[in-house]
Amino acid sequence: MKADGLAAGKGVLIVHDKAELEAAIDVFFISRKFGDAAHRVLVEECLEGTEVSYMVISDGTDLVPIATSHDYKRALDGDQGPNTGGMGAHSPALVIPPG
Repeated sequence: MKADGLAAGKGVLIVHDKAELEAAIDVFFISRKFGDAAHRVLVEECLEGTEVSYMVISDGTDLVPIATSHDYKRALDGDQGPNTGGMGAHSPALVIPPG
């Protein structure tokens, strides 16, 4: 579940079961932890895996590849904590084989 507005990178809760869903509903709509950012909430499929960004420069027609970046979002070792909006990143993303 994701706040539809700006939540400083913090408006995402991963929901695995009914109890977590009920807790997320409380966070978004009762305690309003994310304020107006959660006026609307998106429900999306949770994709597991490594997040990588590929940065390019464009003039609206052409693309020039610049670099890859590997972004870490969740707190605690082994991604056991909450989504933080960015624990750090490094470039190049070593999970992408050279090409």
